[in-house]
Amino acid sequence: MCRGECQESRVDPDAFAELCIDIKTKISQRWSCIYNSQSDMNEIEASALAQLVGAECIAYRVRLLNRVITGIYDRALRPLGLKANQANILVMLLLSERASSADIARVLMMEKSTVSRTVDRMKKNGWISVEGLGDGPSQVITVTPEGRKLMAAAHGNWKKAQKQAAELLGDEGVAAVRKLHDAIIPARPKG
Repeated sequence: MCRGECQESRVDPDAFAELCIDIKTKISQRWSCIYNSQSDMNEIEASALAQLVGAECIAYRVRLLNRVITGIYDRALRPLGLKANQANILVMLLLSERASSADIARVLMMEKSTVSRTVDRMKKNGWISVEGLGDGPSQVITVTPEGRKLMAAAHGNWKKAQKQAAELLGDEGVAAVRKLHDAIIPARPKG
């Protein structure tokens, strides 16, 4: 709620600001988790809490950034019928030569169900081969010649998306993303 909205709804902006501070204090002192609150909130307190969380939430910002950046790559790869998550799987498979669905989920930090659906689509498109019995670790997934051709064809589109994303983030933003990635993802042994 901004000052203009406070005036329109006849809420005193200064009182609202104090309420926000009070809510923040309640969160830090009495509540271990906003989902396990021991007291009910009225509408104004709930609104203040929502504003506080919205103004400070890291997850919101990271998820929004993810959707924006993924959208850039998805739009660039769309003419080839490829999505960013599929391209990530192709790259991972080309680097490792072969993997199971569990390997893909672990390395790319994807949900197993997402990997399963994506692998099924990629197999139907002829980009990958899945050999072995059943699901899971007994299956070996490799990139087909068609998948290698697709990656080669996608490179120019990827470079355009990479440039657009870098321009959007700026040099400092790209450096920050790389630094965060390197801090979160442990260095993988070479060889």
